[in-house]
Amino acid sequence: MSFNQPGDAHPPVDGALQAELSCPAECTDARIVLVTGGAKSIGAAVARRFAANGDTVVIADKDGTAAAELATSLPGKHLAKSLDVAVESDVVSMFEELRGRFGYIDVLVNSADTADRIVPAIEQLSKQLEHVLDVNLTGAFTCAREAIKAMRPGGVILNLGSIDSFLPFAPRHAYGASKAGMDMLTRCMAAELGPVGIRTATVAPGHIRTPALAQLAKAGRIDLAAIGRRIPMGRMGRPEDVADASFFLASSDASYINGSILYVDGGWTSFGDAGNASELYDECFCGGRRLIARPSQGDRPSIMKPRLHDAPEVLEIQACACRAHSRSADVSITRRNHGICHFHSGRPAWLSPILRKCHPQLHRTGRRFGAGWVQHRVVC
Repeated sequence: MSFNQPGDAHPPVDGALQAELSCPAECTDARIVLVTGGAKSIGAAVARRFAANGDTVVIADKDGTAAAELATSLPGKHLAKSLDVAVESDVVSMFEELRGRFGYIDVLVNSADTADRIVPAIEQLSKQLEHVLDVNLTGAFTCAREAIKAMRPGGVILNLGSIDSFLPFAPRHAYGASKAGMDMLTRCMAAELGPVGIRTATVAPGHIRTPALAQLAKAGRIDLAAIGRRIPMGRMGRPEDVADASFFLASSDASYINGSILYVDGGWTSFGDAGNASELYDECFCGGRRLIARPSQGDRPSIMKPRLHDAPEVLEIQACACRAHSRSADVSITRRNHGICHFHSGRPAWLSPILRKCHPQLHRTGRRFGAGWVQHRVVC
């Protein structure tokens, strides 16, 4: 998907490459990891993830004070740099300093970005477009170019893209265009740098709970509840989800991943049907809404993402199911008129008697849906 030109992508070799015969050994030495835009939000989560692994993290951000505070708070010795990636001379100077200090860089995470104002195309100014491209695309390229000079075989360049490069968010024209350009930058570099042992990949977050997303919601630009229903997993992501994906791509477990785009979006880019993705499954169960109750330590249950105001009796059923079994209990509940709740269990063999004991008004209707799902009814 990344190499599309005449000739061979890699010089011919005799026999099988050693790398094809065995997995590369996991690097146990602390790596030098540079995270641009690393002081806040997703970038900060990425910095924390690598620091937790024992790597030395360089946090480069336009907000130098926030970068310094984060570097100080992380375990181990880390470095903070004030950097505007749109200023090429500053980028070059910083990398020269890092090469002089560390000698090399193992991982670059291009996380610095900005977004344009949400205005119609006929009202958007060229200088606004240029600024977004300067930061998101040109800045990422400049950092990658300088990082390559300091990388050894095994180096990794990760670009933080967006689902907007696949499914655009109108009218953020500049942001979508910059992230689409970043995807192609990743693939071009994968084709060019693969033969020398440097990998590249794009991490494309979906709707992540960040301060920027909260501001859009507060301004009425987006509807968080509607977004949650559109995501097949039924929830928005966390910055840590993106950080974990980034850490994986930079590890030896991803040693054969090069030029790829990893969507961290809860299935957003996979859903092409009409309606709400996270509710389609439950429409097969009389329009129910699905809750997932998982057991936790002690007698206190952990219920993931309740999306309705459950009656106390329903929560009691959830708690009982969690306490009674070590496995998770998949639960679908629909609030009905006249105080009737429909309750669906994926493990009726062990859950049904527990639920009846928990609530005497629980009745099994005998209706089955799919693989082992049984409908119950309880008067709330």
